Amino acid sequence: PIENYNINSLLSNKLSEGALQVPLQPLNNNLTNLTYQIFEHDSTKYYCYENAIFQAISDLIEIPRFKQVTYHNETTKFDHKNCLNILVVGPGRGLLIDKVLGCLKDLDLNLSRVNIIAIEKNPNVIIHLHEKNKNHWMNKVKILNQDIRNWNGLIANLNFNDNIINGFSNNNKFHLII
Repeated sequence: PIENYNINSLLSNKLSEGALQVPLQPLNNNLTNLTYQIFEHDSTKYYCYENAIFQAISDLIEIPRFKQVTYHNETTKFDHKNCLNILVVGPGRGLLIDKVLGCLKDLDLNLSRVNIIAIEKNPNVIIHLHEKNKNHWMNKVKILNQDIRNWNGLIANLNFNDNIINGFSNNNKFHLII
């Protein structure tokens, strides 16, 4: 309990296993694979992410311009400007991408009409992401090893769409950013 922490115990660093810790700084430091593995055990957090992603995509496919994403007949005339573009920022070892792909499958969407780009700055997990892309995601995800703060593809072209929470529309660039 928080009552057990006082300035003397913090300064003496004689705290038990449940002690307060210095917060991780993933923007400043590259986290280890072990750290991501620990994060991934938080099933409640990822369950909430998955529900939010599912609802956001469900809302997007109700917009007329994205109806084509629900069609599976490849002979149907398709306008590539109406692909659903999803950007996953900081996917770590890929569990968020697993959740996105799971939602797309659960919604029975045509994956050939969905583009997924993942931007991860941490070189410690890029190899893992490329392996998952090759072996589990059928090379469906474009993976960029960049810091989102320096990526011109987003900063230069982003306009908010007030109608969709976490949804973005910018001349057919990204429609959902996770």
